[in-house]
Amino acid sequence: IDANNDKSTSYGSNDHRYHFVWDGSSVTIRELQHNAVAGVAAARVANANGYMIEVRLPWSTLGQSGVAVNSLLGIDVHINDDDDGGGREGKKAWFNTADTSWQNPGTFATCRLVGAR
Repeated sequence: IDANNDKSTSYGSNDHRYHFVWDGSSVTIRELQHNAVAGVAAARVANANGYMIEVRLPWSTLGQSGVAVNSLLGIDVHINDDDDGGGREGKKAWFNTADTSWQNPGTFATCRLVGAR
């Protein structure tokens, strides 16, 4: 998450790198840049096609307040498959398929926050 979408080429105070790890029974939450996990929650649900993970990231934990409709947010999502704790068996990337988002938030996609439905 690039909370203010400034597209820095290295992780700064408003850039966060979350890991949501499923261990077979629960989701472990880690944030690798600032340990910013206060109020962060995640849940996993299996479905016919695999699974869904839903995540809650409080704006205050991302260092933001008063986020307005039409604000921009940098975001990317990657899914790593590692069944045995060794090297990963597979990976899916939502936006940056060059696999550099873990070190360069400037490669994230940009989304516009449209408000509640």
